[in-house]
Amino acid sequence: MSCHLMDGIELVGFLGGFVSISAAIPQIYKCVITGHTTDLSYATNIVSYIGSSIYTFYGASIGHTAIVACSLYAILVNTVLLSTKLYFEAFMKDHVRIIDEEM
Repeated sequence: MSCHLMDGIELVGFLGGFVSISAAIPQIYKCVITGHTTDLSYATNIVSYIGSSIYTFYGASIGHTAIVACSLYAILVNTVLLSTKLYFEAFMKDHVRIIDEEM
């Protein structure tokens, strides 16, 4: 990587990672609005955490900012998704809200 902060291809890496990881945002929104989280898999979240952690380590090892930033963003998004699942399963079992099944 060159000395300047970010070249064009690194910007593409940031954008691709950000957009890909942001695909989970509508799922989080739907979970919060409807209260339905039973279809979310713990295994998927755990595997994603492991993968993102490995990518974070790898990106830091090679000094690649886009990989590190996107991996940390993935960890954040997965944390929110998993926290939402845990919250609704633990505290909102009896108060599930169904607003719109077609969201």
